[in-house]
Amino acid sequence: MDTCSKCGSPRSPNDQFCHFCGAALTAPPTAAPTTPSPAPTPAATPAVKRPDLVGIVSFGFLLVILGIVFGLNPNAGLEFYQWIESSAKAAYATRPPDTLLASTELFFALATLSGLVTAGLRYANDRTNFLRPIADALGALGTLSFTVLVGLYAQLRVSGPSALAIQAAVVGVLIVTYVAWAVTLSRRARHVREVAAATTDRRET
Repeated sequence: MDTCSKCGSPRSPNDQFCHFCGAALTAPPTAAPTTPSPAPTPAATPAVKRPDLVGIVSFGFLLVILGIVFGLNPNAGLEFYQWIESSAKAAYATRPPDTLLASTELFFALATLSGLVTAGLRYANDRTNFLRPIADALGALGTLSFTVLVGLYAQLRVSGPSALAIQAAVVGVLIVTYVAWAVTLSRRARHVREVAAATTDRRET
């Protein structure tokens, strides 16, 4: 039983005044309800990002190609610098030396082969993502086109501006092709998801 805070006499919980000393009584303090603290949510486990092994292999191919090109023509770097310097002095693009053209043609021919191999490796590594292999394959086709044009330019069959114009048109066609592939695959994936969702709804009902 509670007591009066002034005289210590016993009191009832509903009394507003003490029956012995007449002091005003306050309601006994009530314990505030405690709300249970929310359980801590487990921290999300970060997704482990796998290294791009195909990209590493592609970079290795690039080093091998550079080694082959500079091994066959050790002066390729110097010839390129002299060609840039002579073109800057003449204020127009002069014709590169034949040895530099041959090195350029070899470089892009090997780069074409590397791009096709990279596209195959990406497809074999992840068959759920078709856009990366398609991009690598189309890039390899663009590199092949440039290789052929460099060879024709070295043989004086096409002029420099014509070769650049043809290459620009080829790149444009490849970009349009890639976008068309991307849109088609996106629509197909969305259709598959819609069919799967509809099937799940029918099973639940």
